[in-house]
Amino acid sequence: MKYPFTLLSITLLSACIIALNSCSVKKSDKDIRIIDVAGAVGKGRIMNLSEIAKGIKYIKLETTDSSLVGNMYNFLFEAGHIYVRDNEKSIKLFDSTGRYIRTINRCGRGPEEYADIFNFHVIPQNGNITILTGSGTIMEYDMFGNFVSKVAKPDLKGYHITGNIKMAENLYVASVFKSGDVGEFCAIVYDSLSYVKLKIPNPDYHSGELSVNSSGWSVVKAPLLSLFGNDIRMLHRDIQMDTVYSINAGMKLERPFVFDYGAYKEPSDSKSDISDNSKFIMLISMSGESADYLFFWFNFRGLAKEPMENGRGHVVAIYDKNKGELILMNQPVKGKMGFKDDIEGGPVFWPRTVSTQEYLVAAHTAVAFMEFAEKRDCSGKIKDMAAGLNENDNPVIALVKLK
Repeated sequence: MKYPFTLLSITLLSACIIALNSCSVKKSDKDIRIIDVAGAVGKGRIMNLSEIAKGIKYIKLETTDSSLVGNMYNFLFEAGHIYVRDNEKSIKLFDSTGRYIRTINRCGRGPEEYADIFNFHVIPQNGNITILTGSGTIMEYDMFGNFVSKVAKPDLKGYHITGNIKMAENLYVASVFKSGDVGEFCAIVYDSLSYVKLKIPNPDYHSGELSVNSSGWSVVKAPLLSLFGNDIRMLHRDIQMDTVYSINAGMKLERPFVFDYGAYKEPSDSKSDISDNSKFIMLISMSGESADYLFFWFNFRGLAKEPMENGRGHVVAIYDKNKGELILMNQPVKGKMGFKDDIEGGPVFWPRTVSTQEYLVAAHTAVAFMEFAEKRDCSGKIKDMAAGLNENDNPVIALVKLK
């Protein structure tokens, strides 16, 4: 297959990324925001939910034989609905009050069906669901489960797709990795005919540090993808990266955020595990991004002032885009990371996802919610909801509306 994106273009883009990673970034750079991780070390505090939120709403997902949620793999709140994937075959749909609407299950061998669900995404504009199958095929369905389209995996010659977001009507962005080797690229943009329009070079490959672990698999995994406005953010977690990249609808690669780890940056020549007692900071994930904030999860290792019960030095943090400030968050309750719910007195809150409507989304099992209400001083709303739960009920969703 011939790709419209030429070898010369790939080479030029690769050179640009190498230059970006090798040069120092100045704080006067108007287009890049510096996230000062090093400067925040030792300055953590408990952060109240009311500092960023208008309010919090707890939603009990209706529990029936048809709506019962098993293992909650992932969930999203978009287009006024809650989407829950609880197994490899189906996605359950609830409205904003928690009322069960339907289960979307098109599992099968037909041309409009899928064999499994590796991951899924919701298109905010219409509520349609795009399902990424284990083979890399993209299946799209509307909110009623009706088939919309099917896009085959491009011919990637040894690469595997791990994440996919529909960027525009005819454009898809996928994160990829190559088994048994360090791939030359880590993400692609392609169209509905499976033609690759853009290959995003793998920063680790182009740094010259090509290494695989003892099992023969690349130590560089595919980047996390997230949607912000019309752009797709690309976040590398498992290499010594200090940059969040972004791809816009015009297929232009940008870097809106750069982390400054200072003396706490992981050594660039280390590909093995670093001791949990060391003073090197690693980014674990980004829960999402809103107009004003980014939500991060770090491993501070030996720098953590409040280690978790398992000894891990995990710390959550919020970056205020307007103030240019990274706030490390102390635990409101021992062993619980996130915001103190000073609005309803509910459980410690940390978002799993951020919706395009500026909602932070989290979930609590029925058992955990009941135990919290029994042991803690909380609002009457929470106590009444907990009183109506039993241990076999569906999870309780927490929706936080940002200011």
